[in-house]
Amino acid sequence: MKISRRGLVAVVLSVSVLMAGGLAGCEGSVSEHSSNENQAGNANENQVNDPPLPSEEKIWIAQACLTAAGGAGYIGESGEWFMEPQFAVYVDGSGESSPWSYSPGIATISTPSGNSIYTAIDIDAGTFFGNGLAIAAGAAGPAAGGPLSGIGWIDTSGQFVITDERFSYVHGFINGVAGVKRGDRWGVMDLSGEWVVEPKFYYLSYFNEAGLAVAQLGEDDDFEGLVNTSGEWVLAPDRYTSISPDEDYEGNPIYWAHIDGLFVTDSGELSTYLLDSDFSVVFSIDDLRPGSARVEVEDFGGRRLAAVNVSDYDNKWSAGFIDVDGEWVIEPNYTMAWGFAGNGLASVKVGELYGFIDESGAFVIEPQYGGALGFSNGFARVSTTLGGDKFYINEKNERLNQTLYKDASNFSGNGLAAVREVGSDLFGYINTSGEWAIEPQFYFAENFVEVDEDGWR
Repeated sequence: MKISRRGLVAVVLSVSVLMAGGLAGCEGSVSEHSSNENQAGNANENQVNDPPLPSEEKIWIAQACLTAAGGAGYIGESGEWFMEPQFAVYVDGSGESSPWSYSPGIATISTPSGNSIYTAIDIDAGTFFGNGLAIAAGAAGPAAGGPLSGIGWIDTSGQFVITDERFSYVHGFINGVAGVKRGDRWGVMDLSGEWVVEPKFYYLSYFNEAGLAVAQLGEDDDFEGLVNTSGEWVLAPDRYTSISPDEDYEGNPIYWAHIDGLFVTDSGELSTYLLDSDFSVVFSIDDLRPGSARVEVEDFGGRRLAAVNVSDYDNKWSAGFIDVDGEWVIEPNYTMAWGFAGNGLASVKVGELYGFIDESGAFVIEPQYGGALGFSNGFARVSTTLGGDKFYINEKNERLNQTLYKDASNFSGNGLAAVREVGSDLFGYINTSGEWAIEPQFYFAENFVEVDEDGWR
């Protein structure tokens, strides 16, 4: 029996920053598990500027770019530039342009000419400008083929606060600390650029709100554990081969822990467990559907229920919802299911059609759409066919307007959605009245995110 988890997708948005000598970038690549030949150094050799003072003000910004050849920047709710267009637009080998990069942290992207440039500003899992800083990278430029000039963090003015050419990978700050990879080992750094924990881990994840991170000590070690911000083990690396943090309905940390790389153990016991904040086993995935070929459990993500999708050995799927005790609250009577939105509705699939149910499992909107996203700000994006033209409906299944969109996002918390109408090449933003809040003018536009002293949440 094979098992996997289908967690909430954390989309990573990265772009390349212009620096004082030209476009940030260079030949080659930097990846999560790559190593380099930079030698270890003392923390006081890092370039450190004073971090910005926290501000009580909350603002909404979104990434946008005007042309494929031009730069990407950040706009405010009025459409005015919060950060002028100064970041490189991702161009893949086919010549298609987009500011997206799908690797977390620092990655590389290639231009049609074959050059690679380092991505710079990173929006990742709630840490965009976390503690006032965002991940960034710089280099001498792809045309020059120069060496990497530094990976670190910039403030909201776009200025580097902490950077060091010996860093090969960094995480965003949460609760004043961040993981930093120097050479082939990870350590922990504070906002002043000082090492809290010297690099020693082969792998280190982001720290969660409880101040814990998944860690692996050596490359040949078989197990992962959890460490605190001082680098001390709070869950020893002696049992689980993989650990994934989650959060329950009350905001308490919980963890999905796997044994034997997501396959069954020799005893036939299914190898994924939910652990509580004390790391005690709450239930095994095997309890949910004994004898199934595959079970995919979505993260709770702070919600009361999690969607569970189960497949038999004939690849026939069924789906329902469980609580944090591993009990079926909504029996698996659907073909596929996704998590509940803030309005208490979840999208489910029955056969080939999508509809929406409430937390009792009753249909509020009967299955009738070929594609659907969950609700946000009172509206859900749906389409008559999978991948077809899109429009918005409310909880009464009434259309927001009669416009069809080629591209359309969910509504952000400020009530704006990035859209591109059918037949148009430009993106703009509509409000929850279905009217233009920011007229179409962008070659590409992304969702608004709220930024404050704690970063994007």
